[in-house]
Amino acid sequence: MKTIRVFIAITALIQCLSSWAATTNNPSCYEQGVKNFNNRDWDKAIKALSQSIEINPTNGPAFDYRGGAYFMKGDFDKAISDFNQAIRINPTDVDAAFDLASVYRAKGEFDKSISSWDKYMRLNPTNDVAYKNRASVYNATGRYNEALKDWNEGLRLNPEDSTALAMREFAYFKTSQFDKAAHDAIEAVRLGPTNGAALNNLAWFRATCPVASFRNSKEAVEAATKACELAKWTRWEWVDTLAAAFAEAGNFEKAVSYEKRQ
Repeated sequence: MKTIRVFIAITALIQCLSSWAATTNNPSCYEQGVKNFNNRDWDKAIKALSQSIEINPTNGPAFDYRGGAYFMKGDFDKAISDFNQAIRINPTDVDAAFDLASVYRAKGEFDKSISSWDKYMRLNPTNDVAYKNRASVYNATGRYNEALKDWNEGLRLNPEDSTALAMREFAYFKTSQFDKAAHDAIEAVRLGPTNGAALNNLAWFRATCPVASFRNSKEAVEAATKACELAKWTRWEWVDTLAAAFAEAGNFEKAVSYEKRQ
């Protein structure tokens, strides 16, 4: 009987030590994974976070971070799986909800991205970035009136966003609200004088607006040239804008030369 009791006591001790090791190793793996993630070492982050998840399958943040590492590696399906698991563990996990909507957008699954943004905003309705991200999806799918509602709300929450103004200008342009488009194009460059996207949008607007009174070839050439210089001439679509600007200025020789440069 004494031997049996000793065996039971040793077994219990081993179980306690195992439990202690699990609780101490798990934070170690998790913290190392987060450190690797912050250092942008995606493979090491995935390995450490996978170990953390193996020890504690209910560690929602570990799934979220690992999903982020998969996202950065371009493995969207694994990222989606991890973000969904993080949300299953904690349905109010706003970080995982934000990341899930983002990865669906990156994958080009726009309807799922919009649905995910809808769910995120029910959890956090005051994040201007979320409104702007959903607006960008609406822009990409040609749903410009819905995009404008989100651009308006995002800019109400954070009006000093040069890129958002440039993107709202695009939606206004597409819905033929040219006076509002002009305001946003100018304001975007004022707020972000080195923002290439804002400069390109202003140049395109000044070169191609259907209403002649809004066109200004000189301003278009200046803005498009600066945008291309900021991008070191690597953005072919901005070079195309510069060609359009020279065409509006009547300098077709330069317009053709820049078209050929793409």
